Amino acid sequence: MIAKTKRLKVFDRDGWACVACGAQSELTLQHRINRGMGGSKLFDGYECLIVLCARCNTRLEQDADFAELGRRRGWKLPRNRRVYPAHEPVFYHGDSRQWLLDPDGERRLDEPAF
Repeated sequence: MIAKTKRLKVFDRDGWACVACGAQSELTLQHRINRGMGGSKLFDGYECLIVLCARCNTRLEQDADFAELGRRRGWKLPRNRRVYPAHEPVFYHGDSRQWLLDPDGERRLDEPAF
């Protein structure tokens, strides 16, 4: 169970809208890395949580094409990958930009390095 204060901070960070489609109803938290059957709370950090609507959440879990899109856009990360989630950008529908999610609950633009 994720603490109410953490849930609210994630919803605030994500603008109370689904990061995938922009919907503002039937919102839920999505773990970018699956915790597994009641799994590790190591994946409950701010950088591992995003807001999705119920429709996109279901599609991410059941539709292979949408799941692939989710991996490309950072909504879903493989559990066995050894890359820290804060280093994997998330595409936000609302502004069509890539953001990095910080462990402190903030986000910052994924600026290209020159």
